Amino acid sequence: MIRQGLTTVLVGTIFIASGCADRDPLSPVSSDEPLFAQTPADGNGNKEVIPIDFFIPDWTICESGEPLDLKVNGWVQVRFFDQPDNRNIQLTAVQLVVTYSNSAGETFVWHEVGVDRVYFDQNGDLIVSSTGRIGPAGLIGHLILNLTTGAVERAGKEFGSNNALACDALT
Repeated sequence: MIRQGLTTVLVGTIFIASGCADRDPLSPVSSDEPLFAQTPADGNGNKEVIPIDFFIPDWTICESGEPLDLKVNGWVQVRFFDQPDNRNIQLTAVQLVVTYSNSAGETFVWHEVGVDRVYFDQNGDLIVSSTGRIGPAGLIGHLILNLTTGAVERAGKEFGSNNALACDALT
């Protein structure tokens, strides 16, 4: 009994000691990309995952006349609900890193992170509810659009558009 305990301790010590000497990363894939920007699994086919990676030169021209390039990478994940008697229609998760750059090589980074839900409310109105950082609206918080009535509700803090923020930071 004592010999088995000592063997377990010895093997465990050797395992830990060899792990401390090994400087290889623990994950099988090493990347400079942030973890939240890496594409998730497709949920056994229950959702669609769309990787995003594109570059647009001269995306916007600031008031100073300085053009800014745009680089976007990350992913959008979409799940549709087709069960009978389910008021939910679609759930979309967004994880994007939006990088603006000027001619001097300086950058401004905007993280577009949030969840959009499309559903029918108790009155049968079609609703789009967005939570998180909502870039085009310049809002961090919650935005509810009633597509049936046209009503808009906002809660959170408005910062202005991400294009305007990038121009302020880079010119």
